[in-house]
Amino acid sequence: VPLSAGFLSKDKILVAISSWAAIQSNPIHYVLPLLIFCTSLMTAFYTGRMFFLIFFGGFRLGKFVPELKGFSAYIHEAPKLMLATYLLLTPFCLFVFFSFNPIDPETSWLAKYLVHPSSAFVFESDILKALVSEQHQLHYWIIAISVVVLSLGFGLAYVLYGAKTKYKKDFVCNEPIGQMGVFTRLSYNGLYLNQIYHSIFVAPFNLMAEKASVFDKTWIDKIVENTAILFVACSNLVTWFDKNIVDGSVTALMWLIEQMGFQLKKLQNGKVQSYVSLVFVAILIGLAWALI
Repeated sequence: VPLSAGFLSKDKILVAISSWAAIQSNPIHYVLPLLIFCTSLMTAFYTGRMFFLIFFGGFRLGKFVPELKGFSAYIHEAPKLMLATYLLLTPFCLFVFFSFNPIDPETSWLAKYLVHPSSAFVFESDILKALVSEQHQLHYWIIAISVVVLSLGFGLAYVLYGAKTKYKKDFVCNEPIGQMGVFTRLSYNGLYLNQIYHSIFVAPFNLMAEKASVFDKTWIDKIVENTAILFVACSNLVTWFDKNIVDGSVTALMWLIEQMGFQLKKLQNGKVQSYVSLVFVAILIGLAWALI
């Protein structure tokens, strides 16, 4: 919108892109600024449509949802705190907070405090000089085209939605989609971008997620479950082996040592005859071992 800071900042972008396309040798580069101006036209159109339908249209929600037919009585102005915030922020949208000249962003006092990078290459410096020269030539043309595009978009929105036309009446009365025109259906469905995005990205990824979920439940979960059962069986087997073999062997060894201790204890009775007999038996065993 002219006389706003946004108009100057967007104009600077448009001038830069148009100047870049102008210094190119191939005219195909003009497609980029053309697309930007087409986008500006559509932006002005849907902004105007929103403006006329919301601020100059009636309460239409009750026509579509009967339960909310009397809901318009509860609609009220925003709280004072919110209005005060709007009043505080709105003046910063004016051009003076970007540039004192309402049609020349190059004289921006704000840009003087920003750091401008300098090119380290000679050929890039030449390109920058050519861009600056082209920008000075295209500046006022771009502003004029921007104003014309804005006027066309907003004017078209007024003709279709601002005035009391049949088109506005059909739109307000929620015309069936099958009876809408081609462009109306495209606008109503947002150029079918959501449907295209859903078909290209959402639906395939949902299908992949569904197949992955089935694979996880059918194979991964079974493998994990069977692995857990195998580990439990192995644990039970190790527990049985520990209790019956290892613990049994240790118990048997302890019993054997205990019995040997009892038998050896009988020899230590304090009688000399027993000790002499043991010595005599030991000598006989040694002689027998020597003779053998």
